[in-house]
Amino acid sequence: MANNSSSYPTGDSHPSQAGNLKATGEFVTVLNTFYNAWKAGTMVPQSLAVDSVAGNGVLDPGETVAVSPTWMNLSAAPVTLTGTASSFVGPPSAVYSLPDTSAAYGSIAAGASASCAGATANCYLLQVSVPATRPSVHWDASFTEDAVDRAGQGVDGSHRR
Repeated sequence: MANNSSSYPTGDSHPSQAGNLKATGEFVTVLNTFYNAWKAGTMVPQSLAVDSVAGNGVLDPGETVAVSPTWMNLSAAPVTLTGTASSFVGPPSAVYSLPDTSAAYGSIAAGASASCAGATANCYLLQVSVPATRPSVHWDASFTEDAVDRAGQGVDGSHRR
């Protein structure tokens, strides 16, 4: 796909071959993550909210925003979960920093989901500078979240967001 902006370039409800391949690849990745977590009885990442309390849901240049991941507990017992953020990176020309690298999710019941915002209000803070030259109108940045349970065991599914 030339512009990678639509999986339906013909204007009808049938995706192009590239759209089919993209959707299949994304679905298989998600399916594998959930299947393996279910088999292992572990936690899986569910969603990520950025600047959701009073903002526009976007980390804009010059802002510091709260970031609140949500985790789902696929195990048969409650799990007390905490997380650590690291490796906040993006395109060159901006400075990426983590003013708050810890999050707490409290005790997540078996089969339930929890975000740090809803459970404890202890979430990550991310900040990006205003670059001298903007890399593009829209750009992506990512960070790594390592989640551990109360026993200090790494959670399968700790991932790059």
